[in-house]
Amino acid sequence: MPAPDSTLPARLAAIRQQATVVQSDPIRLDVLLDTRDTAALVGKSESTLNRWRCQVNNPIPYIRQRGSVRYALADVLSYLSACRVASRQP
Repeated sequence: MPAPDSTLPARLAAIRQQATVVQSDPIRLDVLLDTRDTAALVGKSESTLNRWRCQVNNPIPYIRQRGSVRYALADVLSYLSACRVASRQP
């Protein structure tokens, strides 16, 4: 298991800030995240995202540019929204 990343809280705060901007301002749908930040945001490992990209039914669309992989923040937020489960009242 890799060593904990000391910059993770700051990166997550920056991602959350971008997500807030995207949700309130649809013009900002062009924000792109790398695999590391996407994994942190969705709570999965980078290797899980790498594995998902090899599958036909990849749950988060991605963009490959010049050998690097990026995820649109709008797609990541859409994935998280689709994972939401409403609580049931007893």
